[in-house]
Amino acid sequence: MLVPDICIGTGVGDYDHYIARERHTNDLHGVATFIHMCVAMSELEHEKERMSC
Repeated sequence: MLVPDICIGTGVGDYDHYIARERHTNDLHGVATFIHMCVAMSELEHEKERMSC
């Protein structure tokens, strides 16, 4: 799985500064966020299943 176009860090600046930041595929900033989202969705699905019983 590839997570493309991940900003390597936000730095400090205005919108143009942020948009111009260097981007990489599978940088840990984005991959960690993706994994966190997957865990949260899995927990919500399990909770939904428990409540339907």
